[in-house]
Amino acid sequence: MGHDQLFKAVLEKFFRDFLELFFPKVAKRLDFRTLVFLDKELFADLPQGPTREVDVVARLETHEGELELVLVHVEVQSRPEKDFARRMFEYSALLWLRDRAPIFPVVLYLQGGKGPTDEEWELSLFGRELFRFRYASVGLAGLRAEEYVETRPLGVALAAPP
Repeated sequence: MGHDQLFKAVLEKFFRDFLELFFPKVAKRLDFRTLVFLDKELFADLPQGPTREVDVVARLETHEGELELVLVHVEVQSRPEKDFARRMFEYSALLWLRDRAPIFPVVLYLQGGKGPTDEEWELSLFGRELFRFRYASVGLAGLRAEEYVETRPLGVALAAPP
């Protein structure tokens, strides 16, 4: 099992811990009793277009205010790449078209990245911004293990130097 596949399995097993560790405000709003992992296959162009596969996508209900279904999409990436932000946008657009639910998109960089932060992709035409897409990111290389010693064991494990 390669690193990417291993981290996908870890994310599914410790999904709640991952969100509570890095995105506590988001996790607090989610009802983890309703957690369901969804099919990862997305169709880019029906009926015969290519398929795309996301790494981890979960559906949960919120438990604050009005009941709502949301998706949490986590993509495991070796390191930051040119054009990755566009790909994250495409995944979110395809998930929206398939499930019609708000999406909290996250990338987990195994190498590189800046710890927990936000990234974005912008589409412009003739110098005018048409669309700005934002997503959360966690760069394991930017984490300091000593900051996570008093928290969940997952934080220490993810922040440990390679």
